[in-house]
Amino acid sequence: MVLSAGKNKFKLEKMVKCPVCGTEAKVYSVSSTGEITYVCPHCGSRWTERKKFTTPQKESKEGEPVTKFSTSLFFKTLLFFAIIVASSMLILFSIIGTAQSFITQIFPDFPTFQYIPYLIVFGLGLYAAYTFAKKSMLKGLIYCIIFVIALLICSALIIEVPKVMGWFNQTLPSNVTDSGIPPAIKEGGYYTFNFKWGSEETNFEQRFPLPIRKDSETLYEYIFPITIENPSRKKSIKDFCLLPGTGLYNISDMLFQELYPALCTEDKKCEISPLDKYVISLSSKGEVNYKMNVIRIKVNTSLSTVNFGNNTFVFIKNRDYEKIAPVYQPYTGEGPIDITVYFAPVKYNFEYMTETEEIRVVIKLRNKQEGVGRIKKITIVRYGNLSLLKKPEVCQGVGGDYILSSENERSEYIQFSSPMTLASYPQTYLCDYIVPEEVRASKITSPFETVVFLVIVEYDYERMYEKEVGVTVLK
Repeated sequence: MVLSAGKNKFKLEKMVKCPVCGTEAKVYSVSSTGEITYVCPHCGSRWTERKKFTTPQKESKEGEPVTKFSTSLFFKTLLFFAIIVASSMLILFSIIGTAQSFITQIFPDFPTFQYIPYLIVFGLGLYAAYTFAKKSMLKGLIYCIIFVIALLICSALIIEVPKVMGWFNQTLPSNVTDSGIPPAIKEGGYYTFNFKWGSEETNFEQRFPLPIRKDSETLYEYIFPITIENPSRKKSIKDFCLLPGTGLYNISDMLFQELYPALCTEDKKCEISPLDKYVISLSSKGEVNYKMNVIRIKVNTSLSTVNFGNNTFVFIKNRDYEKIAPVYQPYTGEGPIDITVYFAPVKYNFEYMTETEEIRVVIKLRNKQEGVGRIKKITIVRYGNLSLLKKPEVCQGVGGDYILSSENERSEYIQFSSPMTLASYPQTYLCDYIVPEEVRASKITSPFETVVFLVIVEYDYERMYEKEVGVTVLK
């Protein structure tokens, strides 16, 4: 017998007899608190009792009871999960490798984030397996096979369609330029800051500020503003200042009067936040013997910044996995210097390269703007299976070999005793990482493995802004 109490349904454990005549009683009413009022159809007696109820067990469409979890459900879930992973492992690993590289670029300071794709993929696979396991064995197996086929088709499209259509350059084969260097994908612009003569209140482009007449002699004092704007949405400008050499020049390019900034001097450098700007007043701080119709104004600036470049090296188990192994293109970050990272050889296949003991990591620095870089430090951070490669003791570079010191097990750096000047000619640094003998002997168990190389370059960047202006000599 099933009784209703509000929205709840209960099953009565046994029949109740009348305490007066012993006749089987009938239920008169049921309260929401579990009290049942009985009535005897024979003698008319009525009484109330509190009884225990059990919730009726749900039944499946096949007529079998369904429980929340059981041993059978557990083993069916494991079986279907194993089928899903084993059938789609090769293509899934290719997609995961690409996702790992992308996450490493976005969050270089959080290497554990690269495991997020594994958690997502295996979590979804486990949920699908559990959903199929709740069906009958035959239906669950059919659904599982359909799911695997759909997953393989979608994964293959994700990998192959970009190669045909030209999307997602990270998975495209590297096109090599005439110089043999793969082109790097630029993230962000080449700017350091935006420079403007004058300010919003002073239109320097239309009217150069006239000198202030001091007396009847040709002696004048100059005061005018410049505007420095940080266009970046995420990077601050560090240690910005105006260097000596800022001043007034004659047509023979000779400095005849130095200009002094009211802010951002060498003694008190500035930090300019993202999307912020500084209006800096420049003055001669003294009298100028003015006798020229044309002068040049030069503003010499300096700042400290950090750029990055990265690329991913791929180890492949054998020839069978060559086609599904991802091929990466170098990336370089925002800033005036491009940092291109590439490798020789471009990949490592254990089937035919076991005699290759070294992987050459090439770091190419190119100055893309009109200023001069002063390279202070180059840091190499590796993500992935660190046991596949061993760092070298030195790297070759401009002028000879440089010691490659260790910060920790995944990070090495070159610290220059004096900054290396980077102007119009590029600089190249060569670091030969070693593939240990035990790695070459044991190879790898997975179809392929990747090691991400993130190169961080710390440097000062100096740039001169100049403008030639014509003025009227006052009589």
